[in-house]
Amino acid sequence: MYQAIQELNKEKGHAITKLCALAGVARSAYYKWLKWKPSSMELEIRALAKEVKLRYDKRKGILGYR
Repeated sequence: MYQAIQELNKEKGHAITKLCALAGVARSAYYKWLKWKPSSMELEIRALAKEVKLRYDKRKGILGYR
């Protein structure tokens, strides 16, 4: 939702205030999302998930014995 607000603002030039009101979100929540950066734990979890997915795909979905 926030990404759609950002794209409409950049492409069409619509006001952030009006887009947030239309979407039913607070303008402050949009700006908080805009400045959000993942924590080190979040980055680690993403890296582990990527590794698990890679191994799962490599074994064609077979997770273990039987």
